[in-house]
Amino acid sequence: MKESRLFNQLSGFINTPSLFLNTLFTGIKPFTLSHYTSYEMREMLSKIEFPVKLVMGKRMEYFFKAAIIGNPQIKLLANNIQIHHNKTTLGELDFLVNDLQYQKIVHIELMYKIYVYDPNIQNQMERWIGPNRKDSLMEKLEKVKNNQLPLLHSLPARSFLDSLEIYPDNVEQQICFKAKLFIPKHLNGYNFPNVNNQCVVGYYYDLQQFKEEFQDNDKFYAPEKQDWPSQPENNTNWVTFSKTIKEIRDMHLKKKSPLIWIHKHTGEFESAIVVWW
Repeated sequence: MKESRLFNQLSGFINTPSLFLNTLFTGIKPFTLSHYTSYEMREMLSKIEFPVKLVMGKRMEYFFKAAIIGNPQIKLLANNIQIHHNKTTLGELDFLVNDLQYQKIVHIELMYKIYVYDPNIQNQMERWIGPNRKDSLMEKLEKVKNNQLPLLHSLPARSFLDSLEIYPDNVEQQICFKAKLFIPKHLNGYNFPNVNNQCVVGYYYDLQQFKEEFQDNDKFYAPEKQDWPSQPENNTNWVTFSKTIKEIRDMHLKKKSPLIWIHKHTGEFESAIVVWW
């Protein structure tokens, strides 16, 4: 993979805001990554071995690991810790770190998600769903609270923690939940409750709305999912409106909602999700 593409992915990941800024809704303390300069991020990439073929979630874990290693105030103790019992995998602890600044051990669960807001769903927070309607924010939070965080205190996890001389009751648990949110255009300016509104990065459309919104003299690109954290301003491969519409239709036949980058004829850049449903 070209370094520039990998750098754009890393930069996009680090600069994606945290979905929660406090504990008021989740009850879990958020972990927020430090800000890094371009030079520091290039240094990160030089210090970690990075497998080429990784799905987006695993790719973000490598970026997070690079960011932790690049922070002198945090020491990485272990990551991607598989917890087993009777030859069965119970789950995984994402990251264990030593926060040197505050002198505490922290277990961090990492999430990087793309959600769209469906106003037709009754409950406000249940309206944040995956672009393909296969998952939701509330389902993810329930999994974290009921499965991933309690795993730290399970008996099968004890032997691993003992090897690091860590007592689970002395470990603080936090979540690093980064997200990009897409909303219907008519809700532009609406203050969405319980989430960081800086995570709202664009709109979503159905195909007909998309065709009405943009013009033939705009330029487009449908990035691979691993590039979804990147910014459209860094793209150099633009295609025509007609070719993009064909790509969208092909994706919709597979019940997939693509992310589309748009370079408008006015010079502006946008990101949009075109939903199949």
